[in-house]
Amino acid sequence: MADHIPGPDASLRAWQSNFVTYANAYLAALGLTVRQQPGPIGPPTTAPICSIECGNRLQQVLRFVDSATPTRRGKPAGVLGVEIWNKVGTTPPTGEGDLRFVAVDTSAPYVMNFDAGDGAADRVLRADCVGDSGVEGDGVASRQLLVVSANPVKRV
Repeated sequence: MADHIPGPDASLRAWQSNFVTYANAYLAALGLTVRQQPGPIGPPTTAPICSIECGNRLQQVLRFVDSATPTRRGKPAGVLGVEIWNKVGTTPPTGEGDLRFVAVDTSAPYVMNFDAGDGAADRVLRADCVGDSGVEGDGVASRQLLVVSANPVKRV
């Protein structure tokens, strides 16, 4: 192997980083544009807005958009998708331990199917943004909690 090309991976990365730094310095000295390296993107800071379509019995179709850009269909930078959690029953959840993990949805819509025994039960749905690195958003700011009642109150 030639002396100027390193062998192991760590050596190759160090050589490559050194070469890029060296080349960028000469590009700048020549007055040419140096490409900026993108910085790390932090965890999501906005909450998903969830719309629920209840077209079929025992089925809900979930659609998500970003609360900062509700008219755009794309995900914000650094967002992998939406974590979906739910609880089915007549009593509301008392904490996060009562919720059941459903899925991570990377492209809307997401279809949730329920058992026949859950047809008359209320549903609580929580949606959390998840970053590209698998890190959840910054708590409450990146979370939406919805209560879907199977028996809505009739107004008189």
